[in-house]
Amino acid sequence: MCPVKTEKPDWKKIAPRAVQERDPDKLLAIIEELNAVLEAGANERRARLYPPGHRIGKRLLFVDDEPNIRLTLWAD
Repeated sequence: MCPVKTEKPDWKKIAPRAVQERDPDKLLAIIEELNAVLEAGANERRARLYPPGHRIGKRLLFVDDEPNIRLTLWAD
């Protein structure tokens, strides 16, 4: 027996349905489905970028693009 492949929902297929829907209740259901699909995609990307056990540092990086900013900062 061959396993059944289930296709993951694609936001690009859901969004046009939302544009065309005129019934507010159906539109809300489509928007909730769209949000769930987008959130699932974001969670998958986060899991790939930051696998379990990965620590996200709390350091900040400041970039000095403006030469005149040195006049406003304390320099030791």
